[in-house]
Amino acid sequence: MTETTFQYQDSLPHLPVPKLQDTLQKYLRSVKAIVPEDQYNATREIVDEFGKSGGLGEELTQKLKERAKCHDNWLEDYWLRYAYLAVRE
Repeated sequence: MTETTFQYQDSLPHLPVPKLQDTLQKYLRSVKAIVPEDQYNATREIVDEFGKSGGLGEELTQKLKERAKCHDNWLEDYWLRYAYLAVRE
């Protein structure tokens, strides 16, 4: 029997939605390496507001979790559309 590229696709685990706070901390570490301290501090304030309990970040994370329930890969459509197909200026 010849194996095909996607033969085992259905047996793979689904892509999990990462924890919001983990994502925010990774983002802040990335930003800190490339911006001056004043810009980092301003960014950190925005991230802190976004990540507050009951805030917008939690609301959006919940929407991603709902999407993940009905998609094998909740990120794939967004990734293809915005990482590969969107016009960049």
